[in-house]
Formats: sequence, C-alpha cells, structure tokens
Amino acid sequence: MWIVTREGSDAEQSAQALRARGLRARCLPCIEREALPWPPALAPRRDAAGTLIMCTSPFAARLVIARWPALREAAGDTPLSCAATAPATARVLDEADVPVTVRAHGGVVALAGAVASAVRGGPRPLVLYPTSDVGEQSAEHATALAELPGFADVCRAIAYATRAAPELERALGDLEPDAAMLVFSPSAVDALSAAATRAGAALPRTVVCVGDSTARAYERATKRHAVQVPRGAELADFLSSLPETAP
Repeated sequence: MWIVTREGSDAEQSAQALRARGLRARCLPCIEREALPWPPALAPRRDAAGTLIMCTSPFAARLVIARWPALREAAGDTPLSCAATAPATARVLDEADVPVTVRAHGGVVALAGAVASAVRGGPRPLVLYPTSDVGEQSAEHATALAELPGFADVCRAIAYATRAAPELERALGDLEPDAAMLVFSPSAVDALSAAATRAGAALPRTVVCVGDSTARAYERATKRHAVQVPRGAELADFLSSLPETAP
C-alpha cells in the first residue's frame, strides 16, 4: 500500500495516477499550507534590470499565478519572469502561461545556482523569493540564498505558512503492515519525522523521496539512505520496479 503524503488535491491526483497503473494507494497528507497576505516587499521594481520570482513549490507557484496581474503591472516595461524547480513547480507555471526563464532539478539550492549562472555577467536583476515560515528557517534555503548576492539583489519574504497536518501522530500509528510511503518535500519529511518521534512510531521500511531536496532532508532527519525517484522517471513505473513493494 503506497501512502501518498502530499497535501490537498495534489495527494488525490497522485494516488489516482498510481491506482490507474494497478498500484494500491491512499492519501495521508502530512502538511498543510496556508496563504498569507502577499508581502509588500515582494514587488518588482521598475528601476531594476528585470525581476525573477523564485518558486520552489507548486503552492508557491499558484500564489504567484494569482498575483501575476498585479506583479506584471508593478513591473511596467521591465522584464518579469519566474525561476522554478523542475519538473512539478515549473509545470504549474507553464500551464498558467506564466513565463519560466530559469528552471532546475535538485531543489532550491540547484535553482539558486541556476539563477546565478543565468544572470552572471549581465545587468543585476531583482530576485523575489516567496517562501514559507518553515522554509525561511531552513539551512537549505540559507545555503541557496548565499549563491545570489554577488549577482542579484534578493528579497525573501514569507508568503505562506506550513504546518503539520492534524492527527498525523495518530495516523502514523494506524499504517497498514505493508505500507510504503511517498514523500514530496522537505517540510513533509520534517513533519513526519517529528510526529513519528512524538508518537513512538517507526516510519515504514520503504520510503521513496521525490526530489533531491526531499532526499537530502530525509537522510538528515532519519540517518537512513533515501530511495529517490530518478530524474525523468515516470513515478508509477519506478514504484512498480521495486520488488519489495510490487502489488
């Protein structure tokens, strides 16, 4: 039984895709995200050479999409586009016809490196980074931001809140004996690890991480090797290839 730990409608979409391929799956959201008032600091400046908005999660991308008309108006005639982690976050922006000029696999650290490479040697742009209250405190986000000050003016501000889902501790105690878990973000890893510790429960033997940042967070939190979906692999195909979890 695959336990899909994404939040909201994303979890059900992933679970349905797995079921369509003959895999047993159910949803167990482990985090919740809540939009906060858009920070005034996260606004394009017309005196900047251009503005890049860094999006590191589909949720952040949807906030930017909702705000796009106001952001476009604030930018005036100056260039405005997004930098996004691939593939999921970039895909959300692509589907909304919001321009993505920088994209990178590997999470926020890789994305910051890609932004630095893209703007190095050119006019100094403004980089806006809407993040979560949890993300603002993470070491990985701090490492990413250290890449940019030499090449861009950076403004990071909290645009949404992330918290553990209610009843997560109880839910971890009720997992099926054959449960295997899919984890999609560092925030989900942190919530699961903390809830398991409080509940005195063990995470399933098989935990598969989607994305480099998620895998790094899992290894830091659990001291276990992370099984990671290879870049470009179709999720259901990869899960079906794991002999210990095949239906």
